[in-house]
Amino acid sequence: MKYYLMSDIHGRFDKFEKALEKWNTDDTLLVMGDLIDRGPQSLEVVRKCMELKKEYGDKVVILKGNHEEMFCDWFFKTPQEIYSFYYSSTHSETLRSFIGDKKFKKLSRQNRAMEIVRNFRPELNFLNSLDGFYEAPGFIAVHAGLDLNLNDWRDSPSSVLLWARDDFYNSDKVPEKKVFFGHTPTYYLKEKSSFNFSPWFSPDGMKVGIDGAASMIFEEDGHEYRGQLNTLLVSENGEILNTLLF
Repeated sequence: MKYYLMSDIHGRFDKFEKALEKWNTDDTLLVMGDLIDRGPQSLEVVRKCMELKKEYGDKVVILKGNHEEMFCDWFFKTPQEIYSFYYSSTHSETLRSFIGDKKFKKLSRQNRAMEIVRNFRPELNFLNSLDGFYEAPGFIAVHAGLDLNLNDWRDSPSSVLLWARDDFYNSDKVPEKKVFFGHTPTYYLKEKSSFNFSPWFSPDGMKVGIDGAASMIFEEDGHEYRGQLNTLLVSENGEILNTLLF
C-alpha cells in the first residue's frame, strides 16, 4: 500500500487541485491538517475533502490541524467572545470564503459566526470530527508533532498533536516509527535556508516536516519568495518514493 501525503493547504484550492491530479486513487490520500485560513478558498478545500471522503471512504484520510480546531472552537464555544484574533485579515479569509465578500462586509462579527453555524453545519461537523493522527505499519502522520516523553505517544494531547513545535522536532528522543508532520514551515527548520520550502529531515531521518508554506509570500532584500505545497508518495513502511512540489 502507498500513501500520498500533503499538509497545510491553507485555502489554496488551486494548488490542491493540481496536487490531486497526481494522486493515484489506488493509493491512500492523507491530508495532515490546516485545510483552512490564509488562502482565499478555504470552503472549496473543505468541500473537496468532504467529497473525496464520501467517494473513496478509507482511501482518503483527513487529519485535524490547529486551524481547524480554532475554527470549530470559535463556533462551538461562544464564538462572539473567544479567539478575537480570528478577526484579523489572515484568519478572516476563511469567513469571507464561507460567507462571500459582500455579506461578510455587512455582517457584525457575531452575525458572521451565526451565519456559518446556520448555513454550514455539515462543514463544521466534518472539521470537528477529524482525527488527530494516523498510524500506518511503518510511519505516523500528524499535523504538528508527538509527545515523545510519554510511554505511549498515542496519549499525546491535542495541544501537542495540533500545536507542537521545537519540543518535538528538536527532541533527542527517536520515535518508534518515522513521523511525517506539518504545521511548522520547513524553511524555519533549516539553517541558512534562503527560503527553501522543500521537505525537512531530522538528522536521524525519523522526523520529516512537509509544510511548504503553500499560502505564504515572503519579501526580503527586494526579493519575493512564494511557498509551495509539498506532497510525498510514501510506502506503508515510511519509505519516500517520490516528492512533488506545487
